[in-house]
Amino acid sequence: PPDHPYLWQQALLTHKPLARLKPTRKELVIDRETAQGMSAMRLVSSNVASVLIEQAGDDGHFRKVVQRELEPTEGKLQVNTIPAQTASRYVRLKILSGRADFVSVVSVEIQ
Repeated sequence: PPDHPYLWQQALLTHKPLARLKPTRKELVIDRETAQGMSAMRLVSSNVASVLIEQAGDDGHFRKVVQRELEPTEGKLQVNTIPAQTASRYVRLKILSGRADFVSVVSVEIQ
């Protein structure tokens, strides 16, 4: 059995080998109603290791604006202002990895 009981439970529920269970990326798409300038994103979170900020082009496809590794905070909230120059109606925040079994996003502010 695996070291982590949740993975073992998921393997039993899905009847899939453990090697096929992969963590899923979590994302948040922000609709700003009109294309507006953005200089940074302020993110308050916990246990987040890395994020990706993307913008939607006129063709509807998302393109990378910035990818950032976040510093660990040992049980405290992470407060990060990530420089991200863009002018788009849709901005997507992807949580690429975490530092624990769960991550949380408390708030996202576009500046």
